[in-house]
Amino acid sequence: MADRRDFNREEIPEDDPMGEENLPEDEEEGEDLFGNDMMDDYRADPALDQYDPEFLDDEPHEPMSIQTRMAAERAMEDREVRAGRRARSPSPKGDSKTPAFAKRLAATLQASPSSVAESEEATTTQKKRRVNDPFGLSDDLDEEDVPEALYDLMHERLSQGSDIEKRLVEKIRLSFQQFLLKYVAENEEGPKYPDRLRKMAEQHQAHLEVSYDDIRRWSPNLSLWVSDFPHNVLPILNETLMLVAARKFKTYTKLADAGENELRVAIDSFPVQDKIRSLCTQHTNKLVKVAGVVTKRSTVRNQVKRLWVRCAKCNLPAGPFEVAEEKDLRPSACLECASRGPWRVDRQSTIYQNHQTISLQESPSSVDAGKMPRSREVVLTGDLVDTVRPGDELELIGIYRCLHDTATNARTCFPVYRTDIQAVHINRKGDLKLIQISDDQQKNILDLAKSPQI
Repeated sequence: MADRRDFNREEIPEDDPMGEENLPEDEEEGEDLFGNDMMDDYRADPALDQYDPEFLDDEPHEPMSIQTRMAAERAMEDREVRAGRRARSPSPKGDSKTPAFAKRLAATLQASPSSVAESEEATTTQKKRRVNDPFGLSDDLDEEDVPEALYDLMHERLSQGSDIEKRLVEKIRLSFQQFLLKYVAENEEGPKYPDRLRKMAEQHQAHLEVSYDDIRRWSPNLSLWVSDFPHNVLPILNETLMLVAARKFKTYTKLADAGENELRVAIDSFPVQDKIRSLCTQHTNKLVKVAGVVTKRSTVRNQVKRLWVRCAKCNLPAGPFEVAEEKDLRPSACLECASRGPWRVDRQSTIYQNHQTISLQESPSSVDAGKMPRSREVVLTGDLVDTVRPGDELELIGIYRCLHDTATNARTCFPVYRTDIQAVHINRKGDLKLIQISDDQQKNILDLAKSPQI
């Protein structure tokens, strides 16, 4: 048996160099940072307490957008790197639409051992890009190499009535981004949605039709959240679609520069269909699918989507404020003059969207004998306006909302809420719709058409 050494108390040296008795006196006391002359550092000195007017800019400036700010920060970073005063940040300099989570993800991938061997080649590529693109707008994340563990939503939970935390928002955004780039449908060879994105850009559309069944096969949790929490999840998907489209197509980059921050994800193929008369409190704030006939249509109006206001006293702009039914759009106080109003709308900076309402009534053939058909008000926004007219029979997917009705409350002196459906996707029965085919399938069809045996 090997000898074992016993560390007894006698073997420890009595003079412990780390013991408290061996510490210097000044280390025991520490340095006194609050001396008698501490306030001398803060005394007024008129000769020194002045700023050089050449370095001051007192002229009024328009509020800086996020795109302008990101471009300026990239330009300053490049200038500091060229001057040798700092090293380049490990985080990639994507465009202003790149999510913050994607930047942190790329920094993690760059720091991995597998990327060390490619760092020299990547540096040379970045230098070539920097010559043609000084602001780094063409730098792009290698989205195809994102590990699945970073966007897997299988073990995530989303509860009713709680806001989505920022970490989960970024994970949902990354999951849907990978869905648009990688999802392969059954009996197909390549990804399904890159070709649809290209056709969306060619036709200058502001929406992309996404199958609910495809989302369910990609991520069951995400499909469940789309159904149960569409008011919270669909804006994330809309913004992600804008990020992907703006990165690939110049048309949507110009829209983003103009202040538009989302495109509509039109969810179709929703499996559950309800009757209009069966909509009740259990459907509130959930995705529903109904069918009916359009009986009435309003005119197209302009609805405020993102509000900018100016102080009536000092003309300082404030905003933007996202328009919502439960939010107060007025600022608490002006940052310049501390005034609480009045405010006037900055009509040039404010972003509007098309708004239209229709009445959707149950089809007469679906109503039992002796009963009156019921109807619901449907809200159409964006490119959905003027797509239907009275008499059209529709299959509609939308969010069943419950809104505060001020006029009815004032008249009845009782808290009454009105309901409507915020349209997400409309399918008009009887329309001949071309089947979505890819470029490869179109090429095969043309090759078969040239065959003399067909």
